[in-house]
Amino acid sequence: MRISWIEKKLNELVLKEANLERSLIKAIRQGQQHFLGHICRHSGVEHLAITGKIEANSVEGAVIQWFSYFRDICSNHLVNHPYKIGGPGQIVELDESLIAKRKNNVGRVLEQRWVFGGVCPATGQGFLTHIPDKTAATLLPLIIRHVEPGSIIHTDGLPSYNNIDTLPVNPPFQHLVVVHKQNFVDPVTGACTNHVENYWKNCKRRFKFMCGVKKFHPR
Repeated sequence: MRISWIEKKLNELVLKEANLERSLIKAIRQGQQHFLGHICRHSGVEHLAITGKIEANSVEGAVIQWFSYFRDICSNHLVNHPYKIGGPGQIVELDESLIAKRKNNVGRVLEQRWVFGGVCPATGQGFLTHIPDKTAATLLPLIIRHVEPGSIIHTDGLPSYNNIDTLPVNPPFQHLVVVHKQNFVDPVTGACTNHVENYWKNCKRRFKFMCGVKKFHPR
């Protein structure tokens, strides 16, 4: 059964034409009613919009507010329930990047904001966190927090990474280094950070689309 978007049919009508059980239609209707009731019971832009107390063109603000609300829920969950990437024998690429800076030293002065993160190419999982600096005292605890023991870690030649293979984890990390002044991929070990650098590119594109993100987030 194919329904063209041009027909502009409601979900309930499509379900009826597909001869599905009324219980599914009833569940959809109940979900709609519960959402409407939630808005009506709470004060906010959504309540004002649905009761006609603000103009229609202000509803866009309600959508933005909901998007920000859901994003905060996801952020808080990840902060309170961090997951680890990699695992024994799996490669994890780590890197740090400058997110906020002035372009060509022109325009208003911006506080430089560094982030640290990693990607496991085998699984596609990654993590990202704000850091105050790039010292070993800052980066090494984050590696223990976000990377599974036994992972094969690829980094650039930043001295802060020097003691990764001595961190107190079991099984221990393996650490391979690529010196970018010489190679993008180490010709002997095959170490590289290409995947995590692509991760930065996608993150920065997303941040630009969102016109920035909140400056402070709890660790």
